Amino acid sequence: MHFVSRKVGAVYIAEVNEMPFHGQSASLLWKLRRSIYNRTFFRWFDAAIAISGLLERHVIKYGSRSIAVVRAPVMVDTEAFGPSSEPIVVPPAIMYCGLLNQEKDGVVSLMRAFSGLADDMPDVRLILVGDTYRGSRIPEFRAVAEGLGVEGKVLFVGNVRRREVSGYLAGASVLVLARPSSPQADAGMPTKVAEYLASGVPMVITRTGDIVGFLDDGVSAYLVPPDDVPALEEALRHVLLHPTEAHAVGRRGREVAVRHFDYRVVGARLAAFIADLTDKTGAGAT
Repeated sequence: MHFVSRKVGAVYIAEVNEMPFHGQSASLLWKLRRSIYNRTFFRWFDAAIAISGLLERHVIKYGSRSIAVVRAPVMVDTEAFGPSSEPIVVPPAIMYCGLLNQEKDGVVSLMRAFSGLADDMPDVRLILVGDTYRGSRIPEFRAVAEGLGVEGKVLFVGNVRRREVSGYLAGASVLVLARPSSPQADAGMPTKVAEYLASGVPMVITRTGDIVGFLDDGVSAYLVPPDDVPALEEALRHVLLHPTEAHAVGRRGREVAVRHFDYRVVGARLAAFIADLTDKTGAGAT
């Protein structure tokens, strides 16, 4: 593609939204592959679009001296995920929406935090929307719920249609993303963060990656340390016990989404970046 771009007079742009080879083996072979990749791959591009500050710095470190980089976080249609969405579930409900996993999104940590408050708040339910792309992990996570003694209070919705997601988010009392600390979390910016915020529902989220650069604890979201189940439990309890405050936090969270993550805002930044590149080179973009 590099040589094709040169042939047709186009600017060659990479989209970088994950740290290369994250989660791979620490063996010597994988370290060698990662080193070769980093020191060669980014040098083929004229420019890059990075989803986070860490990835922006990574591309600048390993790319050519002339590489142009713009940071563009996740994008969301804030109107489609707005507070006007018709709720599908009935509160009080703690909700996670995404792939069922502990490694990336800390679903088991969330279930443990929920089990700590389930006896004190018997009416609250934990609703897990989503599963996996292939097969199902619901039986595995249902066994976790049984082991924690909350099997009757955890609802596994499974995968839903894209158009239904906003309705599920709208019905929650609090939305949660309990990402553990990891290289992937440090470099990433989950799409669900923008969707959660756009819904106007208060969000509890762990301090990972660029998230803290957009959100203030107790102002636009509730931020907790990663891998800290007691802190997560306490934040969830606080939101449920202080609905008026939480509603205001959710409203300000939506303002963050509109200001920083709406596709029109981010799209305009990308369009200006690409236009500047093509003006300087006299080329098209690919």
